Parts: sequence; structure tokens; C-alpha cells
Amino acid sequence: MEITTYCKSQLKERGWTDSMIRKFMPVPDAEKTNPIFRCASPMKLFNCERVHLFEDTDEWMTAREKADTRSKVARNVAERKRDDLLKEAESLSIDIKIIPMDKVIKNAISHYNRWQRERNSYASSAHIDSDHSFLERISVNYLRHEKTNYDFELYKLRRRVGVHEAYFIVKTKVLNVIKESYPTLGDECDRQLEQM
Repeated sequence: MEITTYCKSQLKERGWTDSMIRKFMPVPDAEKTNPIFRCASPMKLFNCERVHLFEDTDEWMTAREKADTRSKVARNVAERKRDDLLKEAESLSIDIKIIPMDKVIKNAISHYNRWQRERNSYASSAHIDSDHSFLERISVNYLRHEKTNYDFELYKLRRRVGVHEAYFIVKTKVLNVIKESYPTLGDECDRQLEQM
């Protein structure tokens, strides 16, 4: 069956932008109920022949070139911002406050139980006789959140281009610092590194 109309997303695949659609095709040729989300706004449909005819005009070609240029500039700016953020994450210095291991475990238990209460989750609680691997996990988490500048550094990264990659770098650095400072937690740090 030959396609006779394009929807908005198909126009975008052909190089149209929202502003180009508003400017050059402000009124759709038809509308139909969205087949996936029935309560959503109707799909706007544009006659293929009309679209093809307009795409052959100098006006559309000029608009397309400008849009491509803007898109390329935006990509370059985003790439530069991402590179700057990753360099910033790589250069971070992670500090850790060293305390005795028995105190780490005690504080980690309190920290975990408080966190569970704040989430209104009473399914599990930590205590000194909890499973050894569980105590190691909550100890690493406690050190990461309470004894390093991890949360502060993540806060500074939020809503920036490249944040997910930067998060990986920061968390890796923090886990490596914990591993160096608390060798008995090395296996748990390695486990968390492998999970990332």
C-alpha cells in the first residue's frame, strides 16, 4: 500500500524541524486518532505530494541548510561541554575521613536503618549479626555517602551535558579511594565497580 500522508515524526525523519513545520505546513491535510494513545491529541497528517513539492523549493532547501547548521553547532557545543565536564570529573580529588572499622560498621547500620525509616520501608533492618556481605555493602555505601565528598561532587554535576559518564568516573574514583583506605572492603568495592 502506497503511503499518501506523513505524520509529524516522519517529516522530522525527512529533515523538517518543529519550526519549519509551523512555518511551512501550519495546517495539516488531515487528522486522525492516535492509534497508540487514544486520549492523546490527534495525529496531524500531511499529504506526501504537497510535502515533496515544497521540499523542492529554494525556500525549504535554505531553511533545511540553516537547520542543519544550527544542529551541527549545537552538537559541537554539547560535545565541548561534555568533554569539559569529563575533564572536571577526572581531575576531582576525593577525600575520605578514616575511622576505625568497627565504628564504620556501627555507623553503617544506623545509616541504613535511618534510610529505611525515611523511605517508610520496614521490610529489612540492619544489625550487628546481619549477613557479612550485607554489612560490607552498607559499610561501603555509608562511607561513600557520609565520609567522602561524593554527594557534593554529584550535586555539582547535575543537569550538565555528559552527567551520566561523569557520574561513572566520580563513583569509580570514590570506590577506589574506599578500597585503598579500607582494604577489608576491597571485594565489595570491586563488586560495586563491576555492577556499574
